[in-house]
Amino acid sequence: MKRLLIAATAAFALAGLVGCNASQETATKIVIQAATMRLIEQQPVGAQRTEKAAEVRRIADQIIEAAGSTETSVAALQSLAMGLLPADMEPSERITAMALIELAGAELAGRVGQGELDPQKLVKVRLVVGWVSQAASFYGSS
Repeated sequence: MKRLLIAATAAFALAGLVGCNASQETATKIVIQAATMRLIEQQPVGAQRTEKAAEVRRIADQIIEAAGSTETSVAALQSLAMGLLPADMEPSERITAMALIELAGAELAGRVGQGELDPQKLVKVRLVVGWVSQAASFYGSS
């Protein structure tokens, strides 16, 4: 519990950096990747953690695929991501995953707006969702 509070405090402190123009993207990337890693690290070291990382990467890949294959919006992608969460998640995992989805969605909405995503905006979607996949890649192959 103490580590979770420390992680939450650090995330909020880093989120405060998002307002700084010079480091906005780097700070946001760190927060999103730290939240991704926190979700994965809720599993024990070993096969379970590797499987959770693979699951996170599969969901990220599905979001990127959905963004590129249909007319969509940030809200629709957030809804898809929420729907892809496994039903058997522990409550602490679910709330962490939901916070990560909301954080990524807020970042994307700030970058591309709420409307339909055109090809130029999809590049930004791939960038932000790619941060999630990159963080998950530290835990082994999918």
